[in-house]
Amino acid sequence: GNPVSGLLLIAVSVVLVVVVLRASLGRGAQRRTLGFHVPGIHRDAAVWIAAHRAARWVTAPCCAIAAILGIVALAGAAVIASAGWVVWAAGLLGGAAIALTVSLRRRT
Repeated sequence: GNPVSGLLLIAVSVVLVVVVLRASLGRGAQRRTLGFHVPGIHRDAAVWIAAHRAARWVTAPCCAIAAILGIVALAGAAVIASAGWVVWAAGLLGGAAIALTVSLRRRT
C-alpha cells in the first residue's frame, strides 16, 4: 500500500477539524481564514461562530472517522484510504453547507 495517502488523510483531517473548532470559538471572524473571505460571514462574529458551531457537528466526526481510516490505510489497505477521503470530503462539504445555511438564516 501507499502510506503517503494514509498520512496525508490523517494530516488534512486534523487540520480541518482544528480550523473548524477554532472558528467555532470565534477565531478568524474579523479577518481572512486560510486566505479566503467567506461572503457575509467574516464581517459578523456572531454569525461566524454560530455557523462553525453548527458545522462542527458534521465536520469533526467525519474528520475523526477519516483519520482512523487513514491509520488503518497505513497498514496497506488502499481501498480504506479511498473510503477515508470520501468521508473527509463529506465532512468538508457537509460542514460548509451547514455553515452557509446557518449564516444565511442568521443574516435575514
